[in-house]
Amino acid sequence: MKTSYVFIDLPVNQKDRLICQLTEVYCQHKKKILIYSGSNAAARQLDQLLWTFKQESFLPHGLWPGSDFDDNPVLITSEAEQWPAADVVILETRLPLKKITGWRQVIDFTDAFDPDLLEISRARYKECLSDLGIEVSHFKINDFIASGLNAGLSG
Repeated sequence: MKTSYVFIDLPVNQKDRLICQLTEVYCQHKKKILIYSGSNAAARQLDQLLWTFKQESFLPHGLWPGSDFDDNPVLITSEAEQWPAADVVILETRLPLKKITGWRQVIDFTDAFDPDLLEISRARYKECLSDLGIEVSHFKINDFIASGLNAGLSG
């Protein structure tokens, strides 16, 4: 199975809010979402934000390890090993490509708001293009959501 690796433009430094927005849409379509964060502190911050993201709704989620998809459609982890099977992996922090191949869909961000981070994003994009097991695409957030989350909602 080829991994669909999706880069989404991040024009302002609001990645956590965008992760919550994407998570909400995937949840509405009954997808299992794994959010990878680079540290326990960042994972706890996302955990808190998902509790309060919208006053009128709640995004059921848990921290992994400790929770599983039987209890919650959204898991947040800072562990980089032996993840539970998920429909979508959202990267708050990047991982080496060898750790993300084999997943159906991976969401990453192009940090367009910062020239240095943008160069890192471009290098990652080129790295993904050179891997034959990865299908790469790039979207602005509104176009991505309008496209049906890049076919990630089908099946």
